[in-house]
Amino acid sequence: MTRPHVFFVHGMWCAPRVWASWQSRFEQAGYDCTALTLPGHEAGAADGQLERKGLGDYVSTVVAAAAQAVRPV
Repeated sequence: MTRPHVFFVHGMWCAPRVWASWQSRFEQAGYDCTALTLPGHEAGAADGQLERKGLGDYVSTVVAAAAQAVRPV
């Protein structure tokens, strides 16, 4: 059975690294995983960039990543 691709989505004021230990556990169990970086949370993002982002921006990022997955999500 093919295991689904797992996406880890961080919350506000966080970064993908918050999922590092969970991502490692899932990968060791045979899952392909991606910890997404939401818009405005990139390393070195300019001040004020985050406040111009909204839920729609985050949803678009997750949907785009899921659309590129080669396995079920």
